[in-house]
Amino acid sequence: MVFHTPAPRPDDTPARLERLDLTVEDLVIPVRAGVEARRTTTRHHPKAFSGWVDYAERVAALRDGLVSRGWTAEEREGVCLVVHPERRLAIMTALGTSGTGTAEPVTTVRRRGKVTEQIVSVNAQLAFDLVLQEVPHPSRFDMPVYALLVHREEDEIRSELSLAARIDDDGYIDRWKDRIPLPVIRLNEVLGDGDGGNDEPPFDPDFDVPEL
Repeated sequence: MVFHTPAPRPDDTPARLERLDLTVEDLVIPVRAGVEARRTTTRHHPKAFSGWVDYAERVAALRDGLVSRGWTAEEREGVCLVVHPERRLAIMTALGTSGTGTAEPVTTVRRRGKVTEQIVSVNAQLAFDLVLQEVPHPSRFDMPVYALLVHREEDEIRSELSLAARIDDDGYIDRWKDRIPLPVIRLNEVLGDGDGGNDEPPFDPDFDVPEL
């Protein structure tokens, strides 16, 4: 099967998110929360800790914003999700490569495991028309799962909400049915002057959660 990966179209991001019962703020606020959380760590913490904090706060902020509107926080064998009230879609989050939020191709930074393979397999099988869909069997996990991708490039954070369509033979998500770019966040707007003082660890954009 041949997949066509559409380039992001930033001009209509709010309208496209509205079709999914989302706003730009629903997604940008969690991205900022993750970056800001790194300020709580120091060079004496384990090297991977700042990445874990970033990921954990991103997930928590995403859930905090949407659960109040009827979404639910769920985990599928370790994959953290927030699920639409009518179970018509779910959202996970991961790091993307340098094409994140641009018209360039993008893949996940780390290879994914069996659980994500199952999720992407469902995405590939479902019909897709840029609007919320009825889920054939609401009691089963057969809804589309979007990925909130995040990437740090120099002094900016880029992100997008994308629907995965394929995992390559090496375990990286490399094809997408849809890509919705989000506004760029300037790193100095979040962290202040630079990445912090002498006691703060460097910003590690390559950390990602283990294979799931």
